[in-house]
Amino acid sequence: MVSFGTAIKRPFEDLKTAIIGIILGLIPIVNILTIPGFALRNAKRSLEGDDSLLSWGDWGDIIVKSIIAVVIGVVYFIPVIVIAFIFLGALIFTIMGAVSGTQVTAGYATLFPLATTATLDSAAMGQIGATIGAMLGIVLILVVLTLFIAFILPMAIMHWLKEESFGAAFRFGSVIKKSFTGPYIVAWIFTIVIMFIFFIVAIILGLIPLVGVFIGSGLSTYVVAVAEYTLFAQAYRELEQRVATA
Repeated sequence: MVSFGTAIKRPFEDLKTAIIGIILGLIPIVNILTIPGFALRNAKRSLEGDDSLLSWGDWGDIIVKSIIAVVIGVVYFIPVIVIAFIFLGALIFTIMGAVSGTQVTAGYATLFPLATTATLDSAAMGQIGATIGAMLGIVLILVVLTLFIAFILPMAIMHWLKEESFGAAFRFGSVIKKSFTGPYIVAWIFTIVIMFIFFIVAIILGLIPLVGVFIGSGLSTYVVAVAEYTLFAQAYRELEQRVATA
């Protein structure tokens, strides 16, 4: 069962572990290489039915898990990157071409005042307007696609973590099917609530001169990572139990 209370308390079960996590969470680059891996080690334990907090250790495994999680995320977002590069790039060049054509027409009108350029200018402006409209459409598609990928990505990571197989993260049918289920959606809702809570906590701590911002950043990075992957692991575990008892 997905438990908000278990997820939000878990990062604080051991004071020493929490302090180390907060310190690592506020150091750029280091936090990327350590916090996700530590959270995933705990998620792995949750997948096995144990929601207690692990202590820091086996740094090699922590770093490897962090890197693999980042790689899976990058691979999932490749479609967004490709669409943005191809279509938005083409649209920008189209606008530049239309603007350039308008400037040439203006120069022609200066040399030959009796020639009419209104039609050409109107056509160029129409082309620019249509291109901007197409660009907004592409941006909307990219936003929707980005949100969709961000939504299913934790489930993909749970697949990899459970089966200890990189390829399992890309079993799209299973990933998408399990993503649109009650437990997983509840896990996402709880995750958003926790993110909001510690966003507010980080703002409040930021009022402390000099060190407040850093403490708030480290705290939120550590707590949110451990809590959210606990929730997603609980959701995955519940879905697996449903299949086993069906």
